Amino acid sequence: MKHAEHDEYAEASAQRELAEDAGIAEQGIEIVRRDRCVVISGQVESEQRRNLIAEKVAAHFPHCEVRNDIVVARVGRPMEAEELA
Repeated sequence: MKHAEHDEYAEASAQRELAEDAGIAEQGIEIVRRDRCVVISGQVESEQRRNLIAEKVAAHFPHCEVRNDIVVARVGRPMEAEELA
């Protein structure tokens, strides 16, 4: 019955890994499990980070489809100055 035990705690375990792993340290990611599908959502700064998070989450749900709805929000310096009236 190891599979059932794993499933019971998988969401919390995946969330903890994303928050505590020094290479990721993401806290704004939501993980929702619906039957055999896991949906992850939130915002990150790069496509590489988006893919890394999806891989980490998928490892916690080996028997589920993982749908990656994480949005890449580019954060950087503005290209031009904002005009204030």
